[in-house]
Amino acid sequence: MASGQIEPRFPGDLIPLSPGNFPSRSAPRPFYNRCAMTRNLRPVLLAVLLFALTAMAAKKDTGSTTLKNLETVATTSKQNKNQQYDFSFETSAKRYVCRTSPKTSVKATDFVVGAELKYEINGNKGELKSSSGKQVKCTVVRVEEVSAPSAPQK
Repeated sequence: MASGQIEPRFPGDLIPLSPGNFPSRSAPRPFYNRCAMTRNLRPVLLAVLLFALTAMAAKKDTGSTTLKNLETVATTSKQNKNQQYDFSFETSAKRYVCRTSPKTSVKATDFVVGAELKYEINGNKGELKSSSGKQVKCTVVRVEEVSAPSAPQK
């Protein structure tokens, strides 16, 4: 090494650039300190890991049941041209009321009360599929715990 140039002690050390040791275009670039890069990436990797675990922990309820009730919710207007509906159904643990969006067009005859209904609930979003194959997305507006019937008191 020429006089006035600084020799790196470790392979990952940065070489300070001064007029005497400016690298030529053919010379390899100095390595950055890998420990510092890893130290800076730790919080980012931890945040990504926590986000992935939270997404995996979201409870998704799926299954099939019978449609208990289908009711209209509001009247149509110039802004909301489609009729909104409330779908009521009961799973083994809960009763749900799921409302369609005013932007979604639904035919009430596609969903027959008492017929088989496949559901998928993810948080407050729901997706329902009738036995005839018609599918609708909705928002859960009410959840009620289903309690076991108590024995009559004497």
